[in-house]
Amino acid sequence: MKKIKVVYICHFSTKRIRQHLSLKSFRVGNLLRKIWRKPPLMYNDFGVWNADFIEAFVNNTNYECHVISHHLGMVKKNQYFSLNGISFHFIQEKENLTCKIIDTICKRNHKQELEAPAQRIKKVVEAIQPDIVVVCGAENPIYSSSVLMINKLPVFVILQTLLNDSKRIGMGIGNALRRELEKKIFATAGYFGTLNLSEKEFILEQNPQATCLKIIFPSSCPEEHEDVSKEFDFVFFANGLSRNKGVEDALSAFATVVSHHPSATLNIIGNCSEEYKNRLINIIEENGMSNNVTFHGHFPSRNDLIKQVKKARIAVLPGITALLNSTVREVMMLGIPAVVYETSATNVINANSQNLLVAKMENITDLGGKLLFAYEHPQEMTEMARRAQQYAQSTFTVEAVARTLDADIMAIVNNYYHQTPIPEVLKL
Repeated sequence: MKKIKVVYICHFSTKRIRQHLSLKSFRVGNLLRKIWRKPPLMYNDFGVWNADFIEAFVNNTNYECHVISHHLGMVKKNQYFSLNGISFHFIQEKENLTCKIIDTICKRNHKQELEAPAQRIKKVVEAIQPDIVVVCGAENPIYSSSVLMINKLPVFVILQTLLNDSKRIGMGIGNALRRELEKKIFATAGYFGTLNLSEKEFILEQNPQATCLKIIFPSSCPEEHEDVSKEFDFVFFANGLSRNKGVEDALSAFATVVSHHPSATLNIIGNCSEEYKNRLINIIEENGMSNNVTFHGHFPSRNDLIKQVKKARIAVLPGITALLNSTVREVMMLGIPAVVYETSATNVINANSQNLLVAKMENITDLGGKLLFAYEHPQEMTEMARRAQQYAQSTFTVEAVARTLDADIMAIVNNYYHQTPIPEVLKL
């Protein structure tokens, strides 16, 4: 049987991937960033769900998989290597300072700046000649704009974020150019993956002929760590701290716990600007929590991050704009009880048993009450976390998601090339 040739376009980085890339040092640039009071550039793990999606193709006899991604700090414009039977094609992502200098000299706008990496991706796709292109995320223009250049191939776009969502627009997430590009991608590609009905509705507004299939993001089981002692009552963590991730709401709600239990502690993990950190410190000081809240910055390694997260008894992860943040899936895998905001995804997760402690969306009073309940009822939280871990292991693992991804890809290929109808069970 002929293998299906898949190109998977995304943006991610892991320690294992960086070991195969020739990367620059940020020494000089970080000296300048220190003067400008900006956080230093560093190599770190991100987009780990893409690494997990890619794992679905390891030793899969149905596919020949090629991954295309851009990466910060590459010495060469293009780097290629093979790992576990998967071909990786990385293209250079220019550093911020270089971009600013070139843009100033050439008077280029942001739209022109995006054309070069998209063209390079297009050339790699043409050289591979795949049967299908899978793009994870329409919101990152550096690679997603290549969708507009790919012709005569089925394109399956897995949604990470909807920038045109009214709530994200209201919070200033994204810009007009990126939102317009997102609309063009929806109008161009034929197949989309999401579990969000509002995202499906928006896609169909742009492209009534589009087909939306069910897909959920995977979470690999974290590596086993030695047992760590509990140092914090609560933890909030994100790759980047921001209002839409829920850190401000988490702090405001935590004040309810501190008012009843003055020794309660919260550890905040994630990167942000000095300006935004000062904003968070103001919330802390206004609520008299300076002795209760600690910051731990950013962990370049996911394993180091997981080890730190395990030092907390409870995770507070009230994401405002995402259907289900990856951090929620991770703590469920770890067996740590999580307090979150209600979404359609949390309703599905809690359909048959309470696996997450849920507060009404953006209701600080309700969130504070849920945190207080979690703090005062450790036995109930332990039982809930055990159920959540079982649910995650049956639903979010690479093996579980791989079955869905495999079914979606097969259905798309058969539909595009042979006009075989997409099975209704796969459609959203």
